[in-house]
Amino acid sequence: MSIGENATSNHPNWDSAGRWSPIGFVPAGRVVWQRNRFRLHAGALRGILAWVSLITIFVWAWRLSGESVLLGIAAAMVWVAFIGPVLHETSHALAGRQVGLKLTGFGVGNRPYVFFRAPAASNTPRAWAVMAVAGPASDLVTAASFAVVWLTFRANAPLTAFCLFAGTIQACLGVYNLVPVQGNDGSIIKQARRQARTPAVEAVDDRKLQIDDRKLQVMEQTLFDDGLRGRLSESFASESSKLHIGVPARRLN
Repeated sequence: MSIGENATSNHPNWDSAGRWSPIGFVPAGRVVWQRNRFRLHAGALRGILAWVSLITIFVWAWRLSGESVLLGIAAAMVWVAFIGPVLHETSHALAGRQVGLKLTGFGVGNRPYVFFRAPAASNTPRAWAVMAVAGPASDLVTAASFAVVWLTFRANAPLTAFCLFAGTIQACLGVYNLVPVQGNDGSIIKQARRQARTPAVEAVDDRKLQIDDRKLQVMEQTLFDDGLRGRLSESFASESSKLHIGVPARRLN
């Protein structure tokens, strides 16, 4: 999956307080380790522990039973848990670089992610769509490659199990990532298509928006005060006319 950060956009709704997040994803847990642009979150540690435990069980079962199929499944789990996600996010990064997006960070939370910063010239629906579709496309291409290997080397039991297991999951992940739901690359593609149909608007700096907002508040307060003073003046004049009593002049004899 991918996230836009600190984007300035020429299209409506693509810039919110200096941060563009098409899917509203927040990495899980606090950052437990960081080096350069990489961040490891607490949520990732639980997932890594679960996968390592599961892989260990299959390797142990293979050692006890001697069934090579179990070794192939364990290898497929290593691919699905660690290699496949890296390939997916690398595809995002390479595609984003080709369309002018700047990679600002990457890490692992509930799932792997990459952060991008989009210069104004590159922050277009097409750029985000190309970057987003690259991840699922890499999953589907990898699944197709596994299918070819599986058809070619059916006699090799562990390799067949590896290709069948890893290829099936990789294909399912690729298709699922194209579904336009919250947290998927498909939501970015859907939003990019919707934004491409809307007319472009001039990019506005957030600081200018804040200044204009303050000016608007001052104008509203001024108009309110002027109106209130006007209404009070009219009310005072009306009440004064009602309370005015003429004093008769005294006659001097």
